[in-house]
Amino acid sequence: MNAAMLTEELGVAMRPKIAPTKGIVAREEIEMMVRKVIIADNLEGKAIRTKVKEPQNNGKKAWTEGGSSFNALSSIGKAMGDELAGTAPQTEGSMSHHQMHANGTMNL
Repeated sequence: MNAAMLTEELGVAMRPKIAPTKGIVAREEIEMMVRKVIIADNLEGKAIRTKVKEPQNNGKKAWTEGGSSFNALSSIGKAMGDELAGTAPQTEGSMSHHQMHANGTMNL
């Protein structure tokens, strides 16, 4: 990702007044930007911290019971368990392992 996307589109970063490609960014400016991000009562820093936490919170929600990732992985695990136990439901066009012969022929 580039600086423009992180600052302007996503709003999760700050840019120095002087672009690093145009000159050296002074330590005072770096200090000021860091303080803006970490000081709790700074509105710009608070907005950045909130936006950075959104994906983290969404990820936690997805992996908790009932979340999208939890449910998807659970259904894969159940399907694999059913397949290994031989209790997987047969759908039209599907076949069990017993219907496939070693030479590649099938009982239909």
